[in-house]
Amino acid sequence: SSGINAEYGEWVRAEKISQITTFEQGLLNKFSAFYVKQCQWVLKVLDPECAWVAATSLLPRNDLFSTLPEFVIDNIADTIIQFTRFKINFLQRMDLTHVCQLIQVCVCHPEHFKNPYLVAKLIEVIFQFSPDVQGSNNPVFDKIIGTAAAERFLIPAMLEFYTEVESTGASNEFYDKFSIRYHISSITKTLWFSPTTTHQYTLTQCLGDQKYVRFINMLINDTTFLLDERLP
Repeated sequence: SSGINAEYGEWVRAEKISQITTFEQGLLNKFSAFYVKQCQWVLKVLDPECAWVAATSLLPRNDLFSTLPEFVIDNIADTIIQFTRFKINFLQRMDLTHVCQLIQVCVCHPEHFKNPYLVAKLIEVIFQFSPDVQGSNNPVFDKIIGTAAAERFLIPAMLEFYTEVESTGASNEFYDKFSIRYHISSITKTLWFSPTTTHQYTLTQCLGDQKYVRFINMLINDTTFLLDERLP
């Protein structure tokens, strides 16, 4: 018993030291500066002509971007998600323009990634800042969804990704898809009830398109399955 207590005490001590080190103000400032520069660099590779700001069309496939390792994007998403879960105001120390723009571009261009879970993680970043999680409107969420490009392309991209995660090739794809689709449905519901009518119009246009019939079918199938599992 004394050995277990001693081991537990060491574990608590190590956890406290880890948290103090990780959440130290100076280190957070360095994190912020690094990730802003990293987002700027990735955007320069992905969109060298800054065409995304004009929001006239989706970006063409970029062969140079395809050569980058996945952790370049994955590391940014993981850091944001973890600090948000710990309620650390990490992004308030950052220039959000390039961070939010990178999230928009990556989510709206899932074909640029071989790993669908990377896009799913970026969608989770948006979900973490949504009113459903934060309890109120968040400036990061508003900045991600509030641009002309996001209003035009974000909802169609997420609805199409909703259907694509039906089969990811992973062994646990059946259960993963429910988490991913929950994040998408939560974001979509928030956009539908947002004060601006732009997202409502975009969603209405999407659902009127023939190619989104598959999305409706999968939505009905998921609802039926979850109800069957829930009811005795």
